[in-house]
Amino acid sequence: DRGVRTIDSKIRLGKTLHSLGRHDEALNCFCNAVYMREALLGELHPSVSDVWVLISSVHYKKHKLEMALRASAKALTGYRNAHGDKHGTVIAVLKTIAQIHIEMGNNDKAEDINKYVRLHSAKVR
Repeated sequence: DRGVRTIDSKIRLGKTLHSLGRHDEALNCFCNAVYMREALLGELHPSVSDVWVLISSVHYKKHKLEMALRASAKALTGYRNAHGDKHGTVIAVLKTIAQIHIEMGNNDKAEDINKYVRLHSAKVR
């Protein structure tokens, strides 16, 4: 399907631009891709969450931590909906969210998240 190929191309281009440090252009590609995927698959589909993770990464690189946190939260919602609370992708996003909280100085919040991660990471293995 052309729509899926277009989305995948936008994501590949965004990853390339991100790796080259062209964060604004990468963000544009990822935002287009996420909205297209949402329209095609629904807001909570895990492949939509995959793009939110990419968006979070760009915001993090740009030191826009609030925006990175929001994008990670959107990814987390989709992954939890698809996989439950203890899945590896959920744990990975929670680790990212904890790191963002540390960078923002929210150490208590980060520690709460890390406790949850430690508790559930042991059960995932």
